[in-house]
Amino acid sequence: MVAASRRRVLITLWSVPSPNQSAPLFRLVYGAEQAPAPGHRELLPVLWDMGILPDVRVLPDVPLIPGAMRQGLPQTHQDAVDWALQGRWLRPADQARARDLVEAHFHELFAQRPEGFRPLWYQAARQLLITWETGQRQ
Repeated sequence: MVAASRRRVLITLWSVPSPNQSAPLFRLVYGAEQAPAPGHRELLPVLWDMGILPDVRVLPDVPLIPGAMRQGLPQTHQDAVDWALQGRWLRPADQARARDLVEAHFHELFAQRPEGFRPLWYQAARQLLITWETGQRQ
């Protein structure tokens, strides 16, 4: 990254890495813990070991409410189930079994609110900006 940048490196990421949001669903379907994706807590020590002392900022955007999505919460039971089964955490061959499990545990996984079905497993997350100057001005 440093070699490819001209002046500044910018990294944005979520305080809870997106793949880690599906860990409770992974556990339900596969009966095992999902290997966590690394996040800012793992990145920062690596940068420090490289002699990089970045600025870390929590962006002022509205924090993600657990389960909130830019397009809104799922509005129907079926939309909520379909939404829970999205992502790379689920192997295509396990789709039908996962659907049955999500249906069977629906009331543990979702809360119905006036604005839609809120996923209860989601953790609140904030967007972070990690940045530093490279000193390689051109």
